[in-house]
Amino acid sequence: MLKNVKRLTRRSFTVLLLYLILVVLWLWVGSSPGDDKVRFDNEEIRLLKGEFQISTKDQSLDASLPLQIEAQKGDTIVLKRKLTREDVSGDSILFYVKQAKIKAFLSGLLIYEEPERELPFPMLSGSYWRLIRLPVNCAGRILTIEITPETDKYAGELPEIYAGNKSALIYMVLKQGALALVLGCTALVLGIAVLVCGLMIKDRLLAARMYYLGLLTATTSIWELLESRISQLFTGNIARASLVLFSCFGLMPVLISAYLLTYDGLRNKWYIKWIFRLSVGIYLLMQLLQVTGVCYYMDMLPPVHLMFILILVGLIAGFLDLLKSDQEKKDFSIYKATGLLGAFGMADIAWFYMVPSGRVAIFMRMGILVFIGYLGYGALRQVGDLRVQETKQKLYQKLAFQDILTGLKNRTAFEKEMNEIRTEEKEWKTEHPKENRVVLVTDMNGLKKINDGLGHTKGDEAIIRTGSLLKQSFEGVGNCYRIGGDEFCVLSRVERMEDFEEAYREFRAAVRRAAEQTEYQYAVSVGYCVVDESGIDECLKKADRLMYEEKSRSKKQTEEPKYLSGTSV
Repeated sequence: MLKNVKRLTRRSFTVLLLYLILVVLWLWVGSSPGDDKVRFDNEEIRLLKGEFQISTKDQSLDASLPLQIEAQKGDTIVLKRKLTREDVSGDSILFYVKQAKIKAFLSGLLIYEEPERELPFPMLSGSYWRLIRLPVNCAGRILTIEITPETDKYAGELPEIYAGNKSALIYMVLKQGALALVLGCTALVLGIAVLVCGLMIKDRLLAARMYYLGLLTATTSIWELLESRISQLFTGNIARASLVLFSCFGLMPVLISAYLLTYDGLRNKWYIKWIFRLSVGIYLLMQLLQVTGVCYYMDMLPPVHLMFILILVGLIAGFLDLLKSDQEKKDFSIYKATGLLGAFGMADIAWFYMVPSGRVAIFMRMGILVFIGYLGYGALRQVGDLRVQETKQKLYQKLAFQDILTGLKNRTAFEKEMNEIRTEEKEWKTEHPKENRVVLVTDMNGLKKINDGLGHTKGDEAIIRTGSLLKQSFEGVGNCYRIGGDEFCVLSRVERMEDFEEAYREFRAAVRRAAEQTEYQYAVSVGYCVVDESGIDECLKKADRLMYEEKSRSKKQTEEPKYLSGTSV
């Protein structure tokens, strides 16, 4: 064993050394400059620097982008710039605008306008990239962009504008969202896996915990993908993407509070239950107000933020109750994980209201990833522990009904089946008129001589041989049991007695063949009886008596016992 451990350690060290060599070579080769012409993103992308003429109904100024100015929803913000040859080295311009309508002109000629969308209910335009194709030979012409914000939150936020070929601009968007795309897709796959795992677990409490964690992970990953500014790579339906984005965010407090209620220390806390109900109510209200046009999803973000704060307060209250109580201090992982989520969430909520022009949900993304990763690891450990317990339980159950030496069913299993037969004896013949029940008993001859003369190892070998021959011969017609030291029994149910008798003859022949190959005298005595109206217990006694009659006659070879027939019950 020690040698195997040392070998494993040496192999592990060797593999680690090979990877270390790979890392060193990678760093060495990477130290030399690469060729930009080989890269796919070798086309130039220019950020339109320099001053734009910016005007609203209340002000006019010259400034560089990006910029935050004073504005309200419904205002028209006009950006003007005379394009230079450097500005139009490509064929398109690209910029990201949040919840606003856009028009673009080139020397007074309309080149871009928001398409009219036919929606079942009013919705904001959404936050997404605007990719505007420029006509050829536009250097020296005036580019005018009109931005009409639809919400006060982002009303004065003016974006930076990129210029370049369309393919290069799309590649830039993909590069910016590559990490979010990888993390989001990975989290989505993991969420689905955890969800499926929860559906397969028999323990209802742990199954519910895995179910909610899987839903939370999948929902968060979808929200992350839609929030990362890359959804336009896959769809042009901005309205649908916005609906799913805000709905997923609104579902998070519901799923987090539902997940918390799967823990013993929080399941009976009235405030956690009310947080869950309130989260459900806010989500339904958010959908109702959006569908009826009373207010938009964007206006319902503060109540969702409030739910995150209430969840954190509820966790703190639950933790304090736990510290005061005399109960076993367990489930600390949920308090740690939710505490981390709360810290990230509070930072993100503060960022959202203090820095309107900043990226949305930066800290919340990290917090949710930490929350899911921490609890996911704990949940998987619980699943692993549960699997170990189930395996042990199955093993103990198997050992309770299985003979360790021969692998046959043991005396406990035999008594269990006998009790079942006794229970159904009266109805059996009526329900199964063509079925014959047969009891066979067999006992080894001369086991004591084998143990005394050749040792118990040979004696065990003879017992194992008998069990193996019995199973090979009768497995197709009945159940085989070891009911004592060298005593065995077969309980058989057959429609044709010929099938049982054929198995019986095969067993006799197998014993004779085995006797010719052993170094000791190997023989068994057998007796069997068909169950009649006297019942299974009387039949067992008759078979046992026939077996002992044969044993008394046995010398070196066995003889077939008399076949004792009876009227089937």
